[in-house]
Amino acid sequence: MLNKTHKNKTTKAILTICALVISCRLTPAESPEPQPTAQIQDQLTSTPTVITMNPVIGDILQKTENWLEPTSTGPINDTATPSPTPLSTPKPQDILISIQPQSPVYLVNFLHPELGCNWMGIAGQIFNAKGVPVNGLIVEVEGFLGSEEVLRLALSGTSLQIGPGGFEITLSDRPFESQESLMLHIYDQNGKQLNETIRLTTYNDCRKNLILINFVLFDQPLSKKIFFPTIYR
Repeated sequence: MLNKTHKNKTTKAILTICALVISCRLTPAESPEPQPTAQIQDQLTSTPTVITMNPVIGDILQKTENWLEPTSTGPINDTATPSPTPLSTPKPQDILISIQPQSPVYLVNFLHPELGCNWMGIAGQIFNAKGVPVNGLIVEVEGFLGSEEVLRLALSGTSLQIGPGGFEITLSDRPFESQESLMLHIYDQNGKQLNETIRLTTYNDCRKNLILINFVLFDQPLSKKIFFPTIYR
């Protein structure tokens, strides 16, 4: 009885070993994963460097890139300093105001008799082609009296002492001699120059310290206006 039991245990052990051997032969051996080399291992395990940029610096760089981008396909102007804008000069076809005949006249200062010779200025009137006074035009005198810069403005129709359409500009507190260093311009309310630039001469003479000058405003440019002689019988 004992020998039979021992025999059964031995048989079970042999069958178990055989099953294991057969199982090992039937199951393909798993090939081990290839291990990366040291260089590849370093690349796989190394942490990439992250650069954090200051948002202010990033904004500046972005603006700089925008500045460098071309904005037009036109020619490049190497001159950075803008050239000065020349003074506007009316074209002949734009001239509407002319000096009245026999102007200017140099007179004694009768506008401010209390000042006498302690005054020098210019005055006058502006009329249209029919002789009607014109108000609201801007009269400007600019230039130099010696080393003193002069810029004076007046409005036609504001000097009642001269008369309708009259204007008056004080130039100095004494007579002063100058040769065409003062320029007179007349503008409309939109800033358009209506006359040719008039250069004035002044005298160091108390009998000539008032320049009286009148103007005529036409309803069309002078170059298009035709004048016919007047014939008397």
